[in-house]
Amino acid sequence: MTEELKAGKVSLTYLWGVDMKDRIYSDWFGSGNTNEDVKKQISEHGEPISVFYESNGFMAALVYSDKVICVGYDGGEYKHKFIMDEK
Repeated sequence: MTEELKAGKVSLTYLWGVDMKDRIYSDWFGSGNTNEDVKKQISEHGEPISVFYESNGFMAALVYSDKVICVGYDGGEYKHKFIMDEK
């Protein structure tokens, strides 16, 4: 965990001891960056226990004690956000 994250300044350039590469995607619908998608979720839901990235790097799962949030680009043409919890 970074000092910036502890201070509430989310930075995914270097997070949890891992150098984060840009995960930029682009298609006919527009473009984005999975790291920015993750940063947005962290700013809305707080610091996760862990973050897992799909092998192509465009989808991420943020694991919290009470939920899992999956966000990102499916590699085809859609962006997704799923929240799975105990409800």
